[in-house]
Amino acid sequence: MFSKLLVAIDGSDNSFRALKHAIFLSKKITASNHCPPCHGISPSCLCSVTEDIKYNYLKISWGIWKYLNKSRDTGKKSGVKIETELKKGDAASNILAYSKKEGYDTIIMGRRGTGKLKQLVLGSTSTKVLNHSDCTVVIVK
Repeated sequence: MFSKLLVAIDGSDNSFRALKHAIFLSKKITASNHCPPCHGISPSCLCSVTEDIKYNYLKISWGIWKYLNKSRDTGKKSGVKIETELKKGDAASNILAYSKKEGYDTIIMGRRGTGKLKQLVLGSTSTKVLNHSDCTVVIVK
């Protein structure tokens, strides 16, 4: 448990709070295991976009890379190496598939503040991941 952390980033304040929690957790666990940072737990950030056109636009524009670069910079300032990945498609499906494929044991993500009705009708990424993940999921407010 807590040996490989996946952080879902969507550019929201909550997703960056989740990243900060992951960095804090990785540093605490690394310190308690007496491992040097390069051999310790390093969070990975996954950003997902839905449509092909949006994906191609955001991939080359400043927008999406700004979030991924901010994630890496936040980790670097804290002494934690963060790897980033950009995926095309449904965010929840991508998070679940990527975490399983890459062997993550913990997913850390922010909770969006959608209203109860909207969440009931559409669902939310964090709810879908929480309900369908095979590993531990931490939702950060």
